[in-house]
Amino acid sequence: MRICVANNDSHIIDRDSLWREIATSMTQSRAIEINLNGEGPCARSLGLYDLLDQAVDTFDFSHALITISTCNLLEQHDRYRVKIEPQMMYLDSARYFIKQTPPQPKQFNLNLRHIGNFIGHGNEFRLHLASQLHARVSAQVLQTYHYSREQDYHRPFVGIDIMLGGAYSWQEISQALDFLQRCPLTLDRIDQYPILNPTTLNITKIYDQFFAELVNLTYFSGETFYIDEKIWRPMIMRTPFVVQGPQNFLQNLRRLGFQTFDRWWDEGYSEDPQPSQNAGILSVIDTICRWSLADVEGVYKDMQPVLDHNFNRLMTIAPQDFLSLCTG
Repeated sequence: MRICVANNDSHIIDRDSLWREIATSMTQSRAIEINLNGEGPCARSLGLYDLLDQAVDTFDFSHALITISTCNLLEQHDRYRVKIEPQMMYLDSARYFIKQTPPQPKQFNLNLRHIGNFIGHGNEFRLHLASQLHARVSAQVLQTYHYSREQDYHRPFVGIDIMLGGAYSWQEISQALDFLQRCPLTLDRIDQYPILNPTTLNITKIYDQFFAELVNLTYFSGETFYIDEKIWRPMIMRTPFVVQGPQNFLQNLRRLGFQTFDRWWDEGYSEDPQPSQNAGILSVIDTICRWSLADVEGVYKDMQPVLDHNFNRLMTIAPQDFLSLCTG
């Protein structure tokens, strides 16, 4: 029996319903495929293994009859079978898109922003970063943040409640609240949430208006390496990036043959887990935002071999390249 698990980072959506489906299958002694919906969370951080262990003990079921299908290239377990399926949909969409819509060159004039940051729905870390960008370097940031009190979709993803219970200063919390009052920040009318592939690529039309992108990945907890359009998008647009994501994401990206930007700024932040990662990211952004327009243009020209390499690697990478990372 195939059971799909709706999820977001560290959270199974409707855990009770999932338990009932698993219980029904186990009482019928049927083999089970736990399918993570074509996404790549860390199953341990989700609490999925704890739930399965409990079910196996309760129903005296065999671990060998359970398969977990995931796009997390790092997922592994010593008792459950793990089937890794590289996520190719976003990559194929990016390749198709760029063949139809070549990017416009960046405009190094007084209107150029140093950083682009584009958020559909929020969470604690996205809210912290976006509100800090607004408070510290708002004139140098091109930013969207779609949170709206009027939209039911956004209410589970605000993050301010977690900030209140976390290691954030009152000033940071106050800045986050001030930022939320200014939302939604949008560039286009959005008729439906979530913003789905390939609509997520529509934002590329403004990539000529900023230098580097702050990429906020979907999954950042535990041990995961999962790539979706958020990374492919700056690559097809030959745009440098800073990544808020799981620990060692940039190192794993390099293992796939891509290059990153440690020649120009400190990428040590990627070695840190959250919540400490954001401090390193903000330090990098502060560095970039201190550069003059002439500095930014010079750095961008200097980066061209890296940007071209990543574009070309994106256009040729194949499923077996992702799978070799799983076994390497």
